[in-house]
Amino acid sequence: MSKKQNFIFLDKIGICMSVICMLHCLSIPLLLILGFDALLAVASQEWVEAVIVFSALAIGLVSF
Repeated sequence: MSKKQNFIFLDKIGICMSVICMLHCLSIPLLLILGFDALLAVASQEWVEAVIVFSALAIGLVSF
């Protein structure tokens, strides 16, 4: 794989991680509004947020 293809691939992964982050951030208020306490307990776990943040940071740093 050439460098250009590698950067395009990393950009696509970065976009996917951004979408996943957006969905995660939108799900918390929606779950609060709808009152799904069990689902909120899983979605708001610190390790879920840490995995998303560190994955996005790692991919972003490699992409830049």
